[in-house]
Amino acid sequence: MQKVQIGCNHRKQPFWKVVVGVPLIYLPLFLTLPFVLVGILLVKAHLSLVGGENLKSYWIDFVPSWITHRYTFKDQIVADKNSRLIFTKQPWFWIFNCKLYCPLSVAAFRYMAYLVMIVENWWCPFHHEKKCEYSEGAIDLSFWHIYPEEIVKLADEDRDNPIWSDGVKADTTVEPVTEAVVEVLPEQQPEQQPEPKAPTLEKQPEPEVQPEPKVEQQPEPEKQPEQPASAESAPEVLADTPRGDERP
Repeated sequence: MQKVQIGCNHRKQPFWKVVVGVPLIYLPLFLTLPFVLVGILLVKAHLSLVGGENLKSYWIDFVPSWITHRYTFKDQIVADKNSRLIFTKQPWFWIFNCKLYCPLSVAAFRYMAYLVMIVENWWCPFHHEKKCEYSEGAIDLSFWHIYPEEIVKLADEDRDNPIWSDGVKADTTVEPVTEAVVEVLPEQQPEQQPEPKAPTLEKQPEPEVQPEPKVEQQPEPEKQPEQPASAESAPEVLADTPRGDERP
């Protein structure tokens, strides 16, 4: 475990540095924590809107119970011998800092980190070297795991990571999920009254045309062929015709 070196250096610090440094710890109470609390509300609202449930509670899971603190105001120990700071000799200083300000601040930042881990596990189930520390924000399935056509795109390590996969394996035989088509019914229009039809005149049947009676044509009599004049009648005709040189 890597430890921060502070105890071995504190007594070597000039007193003016300690006096200047102590008030700086209270500036985040006015400059940082309000934004952290707003951020917590926004991230929780985001997770709730995308379907997140069963989130841990800030007060129950991150803030230590009041009765678990070692000291109360009555028996709180104080530093009254070796410290040159006057307020370190007062019980209220230690009660405020060690039972309220520090635990609540640590819980707020831890809770914010917990929520952000959930957000990253949900949207970004992709490996990096720090993802093994995101187990505190473990989820059942990531965004990529709930769609059969998307889970096959993940690398094997990302697809089977228990922090965000819940043991779901890719099944390439599953057909892609299709969204149900919701039939939108048209708005009901007021029933329209049928327009009155114009009266129609009934057509009188046309009188039947009587066919004209056919007149039967009488067959024409057959023409008798003309008989040629005989030689005997010819002289009679010639005899009756007057000649030109004869005079009456």
